[in-house]
Amino acid sequence: MTASRFLAGLTLVALLAAPLAAQSFGAGARAIQDGDALTGALTGSDPTLDDGSHYDLYRYDGRPGETVVFTLRSDDFDAYLSGGPIADSFELTDSDDDGAGGTDAQITVTLSGTGSFALLANSLGGGATGRYTLTAESLGGGAVASDVREIRDGETLRGRLDTNDTTLDDGSYYDLYLFRGAPGDEITVTMRSTDFDTFLSGGPIDGTTLDVQETDDDGAGGTDSQLIVTVGANGLYGIRANSLEGGRTGAYSLSVEAFGSEPVVDAEAVRAGESVSGQLAAGSPTLSDGSYYALYTFQGQPGEEIEVFLASADFDAFLLGGPTPADAFAGTHTDDDGGGGTNSELRVAAGSDGRYTIVANTYAAGATGAFQVTVRSLDGGDDALPGITRIGLAQTVTGQLASTDATLDDGSYYDLYVYNGAPGQDIVITLSSDRFDPYLILSRLVGGEFESVADDDDSGPGVNARVRARIGPTGTYVILANSYAQGATGLYTLSVETPDQVADEAEAESSAPTLTTGTPASGRLEAGDTVLADDSFADLYLYRGTPGETVAVTLRSRDFNAYLSVGTLEGEDVEIVGRDDDGAGGTDARVQFTVGAGGLHAIQANSLRGGETGAYTVTVERVQAQAQAPGRTTTTQSPVGEVGSRFSGKWTLGGYGPNPQFADQLGAVRQFVSEGGFLERTAESLNSSFPLPRNLPISFAECSDPGNDRPWPYINAFYSPSQQAVTFCYELIADLVRHFSETRPEGEVIPAVMGAYDFVMLHEAGHALRHQLDLPFTGMEEDVVDQFATLMLLQEGDKGVEAALAGVDYLSFDSTADMDLTDAQRAELNRRRYAGEHSLGPQRLFNVQCWVFGSNPDKYIDMVVDETGNELTDENALTVQRARRCPGEYEQMVKSFSRLLELAYRE
Repeated sequence: MTASRFLAGLTLVALLAAPLAAQSFGAGARAIQDGDALTGALTGSDPTLDDGSHYDLYRYDGRPGETVVFTLRSDDFDAYLSGGPIADSFELTDSDDDGAGGTDAQITVTLSGTGSFALLANSLGGGATGRYTLTAESLGGGAVASDVREIRDGETLRGRLDTNDTTLDDGSYYDLYLFRGAPGDEITVTMRSTDFDTFLSGGPIDGTTLDVQETDDDGAGGTDSQLIVTVGANGLYGIRANSLEGGRTGAYSLSVEAFGSEPVVDAEAVRAGESVSGQLAAGSPTLSDGSYYALYTFQGQPGEEIEVFLASADFDAFLLGGPTPADAFAGTHTDDDGGGGTNSELRVAAGSDGRYTIVANTYAAGATGAFQVTVRSLDGGDDALPGITRIGLAQTVTGQLASTDATLDDGSYYDLYVYNGAPGQDIVITLSSDRFDPYLILSRLVGGEFESVADDDDSGPGVNARVRARIGPTGTYVILANSYAQGATGLYTLSVETPDQVADEAEAESSAPTLTTGTPASGRLEAGDTVLADDSFADLYLYRGTPGETVAVTLRSRDFNAYLSVGTLEGEDVEIVGRDDDGAGGTDARVQFTVGAGGLHAIQANSLRGGETGAYTVTVERVQAQAQAPGRTTTTQSPVGEVGSRFSGKWTLGGYGPNPQFADQLGAVRQFVSEGGFLERTAESLNSSFPLPRNLPISFAECSDPGNDRPWPYINAFYSPSQQAVTFCYELIADLVRHFSETRPEGEVIPAVMGAYDFVMLHEAGHALRHQLDLPFTGMEEDVVDQFATLMLLQEGDKGVEAALAGVDYLSFDSTADMDLTDAQRAELNRRRYAGEHSLGPQRLFNVQCWVFGSNPDKYIDMVVDETGNELTDENALTVQRARRCPGEYEQMVKSFSRLLELAYRE
C-alpha cells in the first residue's frame, strides 16, 4: 500500500466509522452471493472518497465463521477493494491493492457477528473510471450441519460406529466432528477404540463435505489414531472418525487438545554456532511410539537457512523439526542418518518469525544416552550471489545465450538469475525462445551449495520450458536459463508469474473431467471408451495439485480388476509417475505420488485385462507421514508404480578401484567417471526406487586379467551372484568412447557415452534385482533386463530415450564385421552368437526402439515413417509391421513389471 493510499484509507475509515445504521447501508448496496461474478462500472456520477476516487457498495450475507474470498478485477483502472463486518454500524477492517496479481485486488475474510459483510469496489487513483468484475468464493465454515458434532479444546467425546452411519467407498462407517478454534491453533486429535482398528481423517469442512488433507492409522500407538495439525484461516477443522477396515462397528473415544504456538514441554534455546549437550533418560518425555525426546528452539532471522546436527555415541539419533512446535512434532522435516553413521542432520529454513523447533529423538523406542545438538547458520543473504541479475514477480526479462557464456557439463550455455520468494508463494517460471529449444532449472542456495528444486524442457507452449513451484521458507532461489542442445545460442525471454496469470493449454484443451481432493468420482468402463493397445478400456481424468504436496489416488471396482496410471501432464507430453494393480487391497489400485512442478496430472482409470467393463470410483486424497515416527516407513517409487518396501538394504558405492597392471592405460578413464560421479548418480536413482534385502555394492574396476582368462582389454559389465555385486569395467567405458568417436560428431560423443553407461548399468541392476528378489521370469532373462533398463530410462523423458538408444546402438554394433576371417571362423563365431543367452544385437536394437515407440507413438512416429508417411528405408529403422504391435507390447510390459515388483516387495 502506498503512503497516499494508506492516508486515503484512514480517511475512509474515519468517514465510515461515524454512526451509520446497517439498514441505511444495506438500502444502497448491491447484493453479492457465493459463486457470483458481478460486473459493474465506476463512473463520474458515483460517490467519491476523500482522495477523489469513485466507489460502488456491495453486501454479502453469509454464515458466522464462514471464510470468503472477494476479488476485484479491471482492465480499465488499478483496482482497490475494502470491506468490513456489518452490525448496528460498521467500519472497514480489510483492504487490498494488488493481492490478485497485476493491478487486481483480493481480500480473504472470516465472517463474524451476523455474517453480513460490506464491500467497496474502488480504484487506487482518484478520478479513475471503467468497467470491473467482483467475485465471491466461499471456502466453507460457519454453521454446523445437523449430523456433525462439535468438539472443543480439552474435551473427550464418546461415539459409536454402527450400521446406521454413513459409509465410505470401502464399506467403512464414519462420524463427522467439527473443532472450532482460532486460526493457526495447533491441535492434537486422538481416536481410541478396543472394538476396531481406528482411522482418522481431517481437513477443512463445509457442511458435511470434508476436504481430507491429513490421515492417520496407528499414530497413537497400537490400533489407535492421532493427528497433529494446524487449524486453517477460518478457525474450523473437520474430523472424520472411521475404521481401517470396512464393516467394523463399536465404541470409540475422540479427544482434542490445543497447545497453541508453545511447546508441550520446556524447550532450551540454542543459537547459531552453538553446541548444547543433553541426556535422554527414563524420565524424558516420549513420542507416541515410546521414543524419548528433548526439545530445543532456535531464534534467528526470518527464513534464515540453518544446519541442525544431532550426534550421539549411545543411540541411533533421529531429528524432527519445523517452524512451529506443531510442525516439528508432525514431522515437517526429519532425518535419521544424514549426519553420517547413526547421526542426524537437517538443512532447513527458520519460519517467517525466525523461529525453528528442534526435537532431539532416538530411532528406537526406549533408547537412552547422551547427545549433542549443534546449529550452524548457512544463510549467505543477498551477498551470496553478487553480480547476478535479479528477477521479480510479474517481471519478464530478455536475455541471450552466447558463446561467451559459462557452460554446463554437456557443453550447453546458461545464464543465471536470482529470485527471492515469499513462504507459500506459488510461481510459474517460463523460458521462451524461437532460436533454440529452452531448458529451465530452478535451484535454491543453501550453505553456498545449490539444491535442485525442479527442471523442465517442453512444458511451456511449443518447445518452451515452464516450471511451477511453491516457494518454501524464504530463501534465495536461482533460475538457470539453458538450452536443451549443446552449443545453442540466441535471444530468449524469462518471466516469473503467478499461476492465475498463466493459461494452461493442456488443461484448457482437454475434455477430461477434473478430480477434486477428497471427493470420489464415479465412472464406468464400457464399450465406446478409449481402447488401449492391450484391448482394455480406459477413462481419463485431470487433477490439479499444489507442487510438492503428497497425494494418493485410489481406483475401486467390484466389477473388474482395477489398474491405475498417473502421469504429469506438461505441454503435449504425459510422463508416467506411477502405476498400480492391487495396491489398495483386493483387486483395487492405489498410487501415491508427490505433485510435480507443473501441478497438472493425468489419471487413467483402467482394467488389468482387456475387455473388462463395469462401475468404479476414483478418489484423490492428501496424505502425510504419521506423527509418531515421521519418515521411518520406507516407500519407493518404481518406474512402473508405487511399491511398499519390507527391505532396508541399499545400493552402495563399491568405489573406483584401479588394477595396477593397467593403471597407466586406464587412469584417464578412471578420472573421467569418478569426477563425473557415475556411481553416485546410479546409486541415488536405484536407492530411491528399489530397496534390497541386503546391501549390494556397485563398482568400477579394471577387469582385464590374463591369468584368469580375461585378456586385455576385457570389455564387459556384469553382476556376480556369488559376490552379490555389480561391476562396470573401465575397459567398457574406453570402448564406448572409441565406438561413439567413430560413429558420431564430436559434440555428441560424451552424452552418448554417458547414456550408454546408464543403459548397461541398469541392465546389470536388473540382473541383480532378479537374483536378490527372486523374481520369476518365463522368457530370456537378458531380454527382460533390457526391458527393465528401458522402462527406467523412459521415466527420464527425452534424455532417457537418448540414453536407451545409445546403449543398444553400441550393443548392436558388430565389431567383427570388417575382420579378415575364414568362412569356418565366421561360421563358428555366428554359432556361438546364436547359441548365446543374449538376443542378437540388431534384435536388441529393434526391441528397444519398439518399446520407446510404444510408450508414445505420436511423439516417436519419426522412428518409423518419414514426413510423407512412408516407411523409413534405413536398415536400422523400425518397420511399420513391428510398430503396429509396439503400443501393446509396451503396455503389457509395464503391467507385467508392475505386478511382478509389487508382489516381490509386498510379500
